[in-house]
Amino acid sequence: MSSRVIFHTSRLKYFLIYLIVIILLVSSFIIYKDDSFKIPSIIISLILLIIAEILSRATDLIIGENNITNEVGVLSKKIIRVHYFDISDVTVDQSFIQRILGIGDIHINSSGGSGQKEIIIKKIQNVNLVHDIITKRVHTHKKLK
Repeated sequence: MSSRVIFHTSRLKYFLIYLIVIILLVSSFIIYKDDSFKIPSIIISLILLIIAEILSRATDLIIGENNITNEVGVLSKKIIRVHYFDISDVTVDQSFIQRILGIGDIHINSSGGSGQKEIIIKKIQNVNLVHDIITKRVHTHKKLK
């Protein structure tokens, strides 16, 4: 197992943006035959796609050797770092549709000497894999302590 694993939020979190892009592109090529509508809709669609991709990569959950780091933000970053021996519990929340799609919300709670911290990541990919990796590393670090 590698010492550092990075997970991102799912693109399904921005499903509405992708749906708007599809509607714009379909309407520009099928409904409207006029070229004056096609170019602006293609430009708007590309801008929306770029925004959706940037937003989907703006939240990182980094599972390191000794701690978990949550980095949120595009231009400015908010970083929360929790050591494995401070983690009190890890929970996964999934709706029926999220279970089918393999995504979910993960909550990591800590109660350490440096104050209580909480990491919540909504609609993360491979949520069960993330949960398994974190709980294994927490158990390993608590055995060593």
